[in-house]
Amino acid sequence: MSGDPAPEVAPLPDDWDEQAAFLAQSFVAPIELAREDAALLNDFAHLCLRFAHMEERIQDSILCELPAHLAVIRDEHPESLAAEAEHLARNERQNLRIPDGPIEDLADILDTRGVKVIECTRPPLRRAGAFLFHPRTGPALLCLCPVDAPAGRAVLAHEYCHLLADVDPYENRFCPPPRIAARRVPPTPADSAVDLVFDELDVAELRAELFARAFLIPGNHYRRTLEMFGVHLDRSVPLARLADVAYYYGVETALAARRLADLGWITASDRQTLLAALPEDAAGAAPGPEPAPSGSRNAGLFPSPATRFVNLSLALFLRRRISLEQMAYLLGIDPAAAQRLVSWSEAQPEPTEKPG
Repeated sequence: MSGDPAPEVAPLPDDWDEQAAFLAQSFVAPIELAREDAALLNDFAHLCLRFAHMEERIQDSILCELPAHLAVIRDEHPESLAAEAEHLARNERQNLRIPDGPIEDLADILDTRGVKVIECTRPPLRRAGAFLFHPRTGPALLCLCPVDAPAGRAVLAHEYCHLLADVDPYENRFCPPPRIAARRVPPTPADSAVDLVFDELDVAELRAELFARAFLIPGNHYRRTLEMFGVHLDRSVPLARLADVAYYYGVETALAARRLADLGWITASDRQTLLAALPEDAAGAAPGPEPAPSGSRNAGLFPSPATRFVNLSLALFLRRRISLEQMAYLLGIDPAAAQRLVSWSEAQPEPTEKPG
């Protein structure tokens, strides 16, 4: 099919630049955005508009499962943010049918429910991300490091909490690394897990951090795992052993240490001792592929589009509903790369049916 004449196709929408700029200006953040982050959010919004356009042309609508928690809908809050985060995390694991234990494929789990997961692996990698929800995009999460890295799992869980808890109305958010967004204060008596305090606008950021830790490391399972790894909570916690436990859960050691404090199993002082012994926070993975040619829409910001994104573009092209140039523009790659993608897809064998 790649050698056939170019089909006559309808033009793509011409308002994406304007809409992306509008959406980029709607993001709230606990810090003033740097120019490069504002530009990144503009490109993120543009990518989501293109992604959603393909969904609508293939599916006739943007299909997604919006999580609904009665306590959130009724605006019912437990006595502390930590208790609220624990409740949300426990219920959401049940809703997503995730058993106790490590979560290895969070990005895929969210993608199958129609939540767009976009990773940006262009250095500098950061434990940061963004949440976007608009009628023209559906829910979308941005991760500024590989989504399958320890830092990436925490970012996705954090951003997902904004979809779970910050409703009526949703607010588009840019979420910088917690150490940048927060200032440290003594824990409050009502919530001994809290070591990060934000202004009124950013209570949601703290809840999302607490949720991410509870979601990735469920409490009862954590206690059993610590025992299995020979960590005794009535003694000092060996950093090397805690690092092994964190590796088992696929999270950063710092997250595992903070989770101990969330659950009241170590003191704030012990937690600080553990954190002080850790190296500077990093994204925990090597940079992604080389940037794409500067003529492409994304210029290498999003070098690994979601599989669903690629499949939608291929489906539209193979059904002759978009041109090769349009496919390249939608994916943010150059036409030569789009042609290679089409050639690769045409070379794949048809799946064979399993015998009855």
